[in-house]
Amino acid sequence: MNEEAREDRSVVRAAAMQWRGGSWHRLADLVTGEEALEIRLGGRMVAMTMRTPPGGEDEEGQADVDLAIGFLLSERIIATADAIERVERKSADVLNLIPRPGAPIEQGRIVQRAVVTASCGVCARLEVTGPSMEGVRVEEEAKFDAAVVAGAPAKLRAAQKIFNQTGGVHAAALVDARGELLHLSEDIGRHNAVDRLIGQAARAGRLPLRGVILVVSGRVSWEIVQKGAAAGVSVIAAISAVSSLAIDAARDAGITLTGFVRDGAMNVYTCPSRLSATPITL
Repeated sequence: MNEEAREDRSVVRAAAMQWRGGSWHRLADLVTGEEALEIRLGGRMVAMTMRTPPGGEDEEGQADVDLAIGFLLSERIIATADAIERVERKSADVLNLIPRPGAPIEQGRIVQRAVVTASCGVCARLEVTGPSMEGVRVEEEAKFDAAVVAGAPAKLRAAQKIFNQTGGVHAAALVDARGELLHLSEDIGRHNAVDRLIGQAARAGRLPLRGVILVVSGRVSWEIVQKGAAAGVSVIAAISAVSSLAIDAARDAGITLTGFVRDGAMNVYTCPSRLSATPITL
């Protein structure tokens, strides 16, 4: 594969036929790239995930590094980003993360997996241990303006570049209490977008995440809450729906979980007292 093709892997041109106005037309469409990334820790494979590969603006492939480190953090395999001494890129789609000598690695949290699909960060596990939030509790006294939370998805949507070209990716963003966009990531997988975001935040020295809103473009199921809790997030705003297990996990972790956050409105499922102007108690 030549260098130019490698740089453009996040957005791929595809031939298609389009039915419009009662007739067929040839179409050169732009679609989201999807390729496997193998993540190794000290030479041992810990995951192989389907992700959107780095684009032309990311010549060093930093998005893959953010994804790999964010994955290890959100799975609580490592506690801090500095547990990783360096990253070796074995190939375009294989990263080997080398732990710092003496760094604590939670070997028991490395779950044997098949391929992690773009749709789910849990379903590829080859052993079922059951979702657990044991030991994860977000303690933050800060209050958030309900109007800022309700308006956060608009900040995410305005900053999406790959989605504007393809319409085929999810996004995750961090928005501060004033409504300012801090970080954004896009990926074909919901969980990958969150892991990449956590990796970005770790690289910027923002972990644990305090005083910010985690905004996601899709639905929130248990693994999204788990990843947010591991990073210290206290408010999650989802443009789409939330699941029953996500509600249970958010309540257990002390996270304010909101869904259907659109057009200045939202549903609040857990911990509403963290939001201003909350008129009722759940």
